[in-house]
Amino acid sequence: MGIWKKLFGGDTESDVSFEQITDADFKAQLAAIDKPVMLFLWSNTCPYCRKMAHNVRSVLGRHRDRIVGLHANAGEVPAIAGALGLRGVPATAFFHRGKLVELVGGFRPEDHLEAVIATRFGLPPATD
Repeated sequence: MGIWKKLFGGDTESDVSFEQITDADFKAQLAAIDKPVMLFLWSNTCPYCRKMAHNVRSVLGRHRDRIVGLHANAGEVPAIAGALGLRGVPATAFFHRGKLVELVGGFRPEDHLEAVIATRFGLPPATD
């Protein structure tokens, strides 16, 4: 079982669009996306990343048509981690029109992520 399935469980491809990014393609991907972006940074050695991954996946599932989800192992994207001033994982970064609007460090419940989305993007909380 790959790290993706260990972190996120099941077949995430069918229910949530959540693309993996690299340092090389990050800027180009951000520039090409016209929707708000939620970037989840994790590590396979982080005990809280699995719990946070569930929260991120759940929130993205509710906002599937309104927000684009991206993810990366923070250790594999040093340029992105450095540009964000990342100090640890899990971390969730929110972008709008290619610019960082908020970086949330550590484990946070779903309602916290929903509040950031409502505040930063003007999107009301989505329902299941």
